[in-house]
Amino acid sequence: MGKDEFQALIKEKFRQGKRRNEIKEDLMFQGYPEEDIDEAIKQIQHDVIKHLPGIASIYNVIESFEKKANLSTARMTVLLMILCVAFLFFVASGLYFIFDPLGTRSTARDAERQSDAAKLQTALGYYYQQYQHYPDGLSKLAPEFLSNLPRDPQSGAGYSYKPLDGNTNYELCTAYESQPPQCVNASESSSAIPAVPTTTPDVPFVPQSASSSGGVH
Repeated sequence: MGKDEFQALIKEKFRQGKRRNEIKEDLMFQGYPEEDIDEAIKQIQHDVIKHLPGIASIYNVIESFEKKANLSTARMTVLLMILCVAFLFFVASGLYFIFDPLGTRSTARDAERQSDAAKLQTALGYYYQQYQHYPDGLSKLAPEFLSNLPRDPQSGAGYSYKPLDGNTNYELCTAYESQPPQCVNASESSSAIPAVPTTTPDVPFVPQSASSSGGVH
């Protein structure tokens, strides 16, 4: 398969609504080298940015300078080229930050979501040990078991939670950007929750006379 055909295949998968990681895994499963996939996706993203409103006009200006070498002195041409490239760099950097084409920021947010889910599971376990049932809502965990209730790092919404089986079980769901949503319940998380002793062990009392009688004859 040629380079253009390979890029056309990836573009079609993007049009179908698939994410970058899903496309990469699918193509690697079909036997395509990872380096070729990364290079093709990078080129597609570059072409998309190049054709965005405003960016296309910058490219046209640069190409016009290249075609009109006698427009002005060589020094002026070089200066204008440098200014255009600098402006293009700043605009592209801003667009990269907004659109996150490589998924760097979404991956970091997913890692934060995983950490939040672990904190909630642990707090739910402590709540059950204290009250022998799970709460009606996550808000019951703060501030006794959590100083602050975690929220989705992108939307700011609370995580999905609902009690099950008469509050003896629960379902906690987390929506990720780079992987499918995941749901856990009490049986799946209880093994990771440390047991907290609820009673103080009794220490046997030994009378002073009995402890010292062995030394009196």
